[in-house]
Amino acid sequence: MLLYIARRLMAAVLTLLALSLITYLLIYLAPGDPATTMVAQRVGRFPTADQVQALREQLGLNKPVLLQWVDWLGRAVRGDFGYSVRTNELVTYDLGVRIGPTLLLASTALGLAILVGVPAGMLAAAREGSVVDQLVRSTSVLFVSMPNFWVAFLLILVFSVQLRWLPAFGFQGPSSLILPAIAMALPITANLSRLTRSTLREIQHQDYIRTARGKGNPEGRIWVRHALPNAAVTLVTLIGNQFALLVATTVVIETLFTWPGVGHYYVTHAIATRDLPVIQATVLLFAAVLVVVNLLVDLSYSLLDPRIHTV
Repeated sequence: MLLYIARRLMAAVLTLLALSLITYLLIYLAPGDPATTMVAQRVGRFPTADQVQALREQLGLNKPVLLQWVDWLGRAVRGDFGYSVRTNELVTYDLGVRIGPTLLLASTALGLAILVGVPAGMLAAAREGSVVDQLVRSTSVLFVSMPNFWVAFLLILVFSVQLRWLPAFGFQGPSSLILPAIAMALPITANLSRLTRSTLREIQHQDYIRTARGKGNPEGRIWVRHALPNAAVTLVTLIGNQFALLVATTVVIETLFTWPGVGHYYVTHAIATRDLPVIQATVLLFAAVLVVVNLLVDLSYSLLDPRIHTV
């Protein structure tokens, strides 16, 4: 187990290094001079040559790209991601302030998807071919097909503009969490319900399920105590994969709802102004989260099913 974890951690480090280098190179493929853009955003007018040159020297942009990346990597290993050009604050401070709201929104959306998607899939599998089964299947296809930004606009239009039940923008209390969490959770809920249904349909014909029925166990107990645990590995794999979708959705949903999280900060403060220190740190943060989640999912297999060994 320890050898497996060590290999996975080494692969994770190499993945993060490659991603940081690719991010660095892609920044310079965008049109325009990043230093000029950043200074213009800071001073609010077209910058002078001296101002642009001063920022190049401050950020090391006057060096070759690969040398810039090596210098940045050396600081990043020590936890120093530099200062935001726009806010003039430490990037670690800006991200630290906003990571809490992002984790709150993401965990709420994922929890909502699990609480709704798994029981819906179980109900559809238990009543295969019924009206309930057809309703769950059709609803799942509908939710998967709808773009999340369109769902977000629809929720804002109905519940904020027309009914005025819930706030549409910013954080004004717990009620502000409802609409963005629903918009993020809908596609994950649909995928979970579909996979739960298909997995349980295969499991319900296994010998141990027939044996449990033969012993006179209630149907609900059979599904919860026997069928669902044997589908846990498949479900945990999907949840881990859907977490990548959740991270990508965070950027879109937080921007639409002006949620004070990392995704909104990344779009409005980094992408819009080409704030290089923020872009590099945020991309590395998102990648590290995904790598850690995938590692935890792989390690959970042996706990969920003792027949699986990680070597």
